[in-house]
Amino acid sequence: MHVPTKTCPQCGAGIRENDAHCPDCGAALHMSQAKAPAHTGSHAAAPPPIPTQAKLPPELADLHAPKPSQPLEASGCTLFFFLAWTLFSALFLVVGVGTYLRDSSAYHRLLREGLPAVAVITELGL
Repeated sequence: MHVPTKTCPQCGAGIRENDAHCPDCGAALHMSQAKAPAHTGSHAAAPPPIPTQAKLPPELADLHAPKPSQPLEASGCTLFFFLAWTLFSALFLVVGVGTYLRDSSAYHRLLREGLPAVAVITELGL
């Protein structure tokens, strides 16, 4: 089994001492490359090279990286949502407590001021 003594500058693959081209990516190798340290992991573990403007094809050379935009959380949308949700919830709380107090006061007033009445049940509607 052959142990590579150099690595390809373009793809990071291990290459033999006398190779003129990388066996993985086909890049031309210069004979003056320094020896790289022994590669102990698999070939797939090597990080891919970062392309520079000089290495890009002409149709891609004019493209620029997109500028980062402000995340949705920082734009005030979540603040507006939580404010609206709090007001909506408070409305239901006020309506619920108000209805309870109104009905409770009517019930207690009826207990205090109501008069007993006699009634005759004529029909049961089921």
